[in-house]
Amino acid sequence: MRPLLVGHNDGPSGAGRAVARLHSGLLEAGADSRLLVGHPSAGLVETIAPRGPLAKLAAKFRGHADQLPLRLYRKRTGSFFSTTFFSGDPTRLLSGSDDYDLVHLHWINGGFMHPAAFRRFRKPLVWTVHDSWAFTGGCHVPGDCRRYTENCGACPQLASRANHDLSRLVWNRKHRAFKSLKIALVTPSRWMADCIRSSKMFAGRDVEVIPNGIDTRIYRPFSKLEARERLGLPIKGEIVLFGAINATADRNKGYDLLEQAMAKLAADRLQSGKNASRKHPGLSLAVFGTNRDPRNVKKSHQSGFPLYELGSFSDDLALALAYSAADVMCVPSRQESFGQTAAEAMACETPVVAFGATGLLDIIDHQKNGYLARPYDSIDFAAGIEWTLKNKANLGSAARKKIETEFSPGDVARRHLELYSFLLT
Repeated sequence: MRPLLVGHNDGPSGAGRAVARLHSGLLEAGADSRLLVGHPSAGLVETIAPRGPLAKLAAKFRGHADQLPLRLYRKRTGSFFSTTFFSGDPTRLLSGSDDYDLVHLHWINGGFMHPAAFRRFRKPLVWTVHDSWAFTGGCHVPGDCRRYTENCGACPQLASRANHDLSRLVWNRKHRAFKSLKIALVTPSRWMADCIRSSKMFAGRDVEVIPNGIDTRIYRPFSKLEARERLGLPIKGEIVLFGAINATADRNKGYDLLEQAMAKLAADRLQSGKNASRKHPGLSLAVFGTNRDPRNVKKSHQSGFPLYELGSFSDDLALALAYSAADVMCVPSRQESFGQTAAEAMACETPVVAFGATGLLDIIDHQKNGYLARPYDSIDFAAGIEWTLKNKANLGSAARKKIETEFSPGDVARRHLELYSFLLT
């Protein structure tokens, strides 16, 4: 079996880490997997990528150029939006070689790949849909908008009232590229599969649900004391952890909801007398993915709890240490196609509090290995943090067992190989 996996990057993004883990899992399963990426960082074997300074510069330029049409919409929100007007054609990196059986596409935005280039592979296509871009007019996280069930237009993220706006133009171009193309669609959660089925872009197509794999050899519980010492976190007391790429800036990741929950938690603890001082020495909040000085310690502006900014992590080991240092991981996202940080934390025996919605429903079992709060109720989220801290001893082992049972890289690779074999017969 010779699959060619194709994506914008192999980390540090969630989709990038997912494709890198799948590639490694396929190689361990005996497949002759190849990985074609525009921005390599993991140093994996059998990787094809742009070579030379000019090619690398062009790859970066296309990512910036992709955003140029958005300047027409000066009142647009800060949500990520991809047009693919200036995207490239990664088939050129193959140098005419077709030494592969099928193509497995992953996250192809950031100027990496134009939808029209899908046809140029001339091989059976699989596409893992890691976010909503595949079936929208350009947005990656549609929020409450359901205009993708038609053909977009009057896009709220563009602050547009015109039906024939940029989102309609992008949607039409993608629809022309995909409508007669045979693509086996895969998604990491049941929620995202339902979104795909309800879209006009892929109406009537089958969708296979295969979760992202988590390597429990890397994501495992480390000594809490050692982890805290290495990260400069307080040795005593309880630590609440939160993190993502652009953790506090990306509204979808829900840091505002977490701060509201922490403020509620602080008020409840003061009222109960659990913490007599407003300094709350018994509980701290740690955040990663903020590109801040990891030595910076300040007060959360709403709750008053000590806030430790850990900066950004570029490797799996650092992430595993952060999860191990914490008593509870909070994932207050408004929408997640999967919820990779939740699964990684659970593999490290750290229970997770999240909202009971979207892809996180496939990972967390309420009050068995974590807590699913009412969407998007910060008061119930605060109650979930408190409940989880009280029951963390039993939740941690159950959390890891869930990941070992349902998200092992070996099982994920096997399910993909079964799909590949079916498509090639």
